Amino acid sequence: MSEELLEIANKRLIRAQFLVESRNAGVRPDAMDAAFKLADMSEVAIDDAGRVWGVDDAIEGLRKSEGYLFGNEKVDRVSEYGTYLQSMPKPRRTPPRVRR
Repeated sequence: MSEELLEIANKRLIRAQFLVESRNAGVRPDAMDAAFKLADMSEVAIDDAGRVWGVDDAIEGLRKSEGYLFGNEKVDRVSEYGTYLQSMPKPRRTPPRVRR
C-alpha cells in the first residue's frame, strides 16, 4: 500500500514540476496537458530529497520535436513555489502631472 502511495505522490510531483518548468520555457497555456502527454519523461527522476531531475531535458526535447506547443510571447517566470520571478514595474520617479 505505501509503495502505491509513494508512486502516486511521485507522479504528482513530477507533473507539478513539469507544469512549472514548461510554463517558464514558453509552452502555451492551452497546450500544457498535451505537452505533458507528449514529453519523453523516461529520464526524469526524483532524488532522496524530493528534487525532480530531468524535466528541463524533457522540455527541450519537446521543443525540438513538437515546437508548435510553444508560444512566441514573453511569459512571466514562475518559481516552483508559485511566485512570480519577474519583478514588479518600478514606480515612477516623479508623480504624474495633474491638470487643473
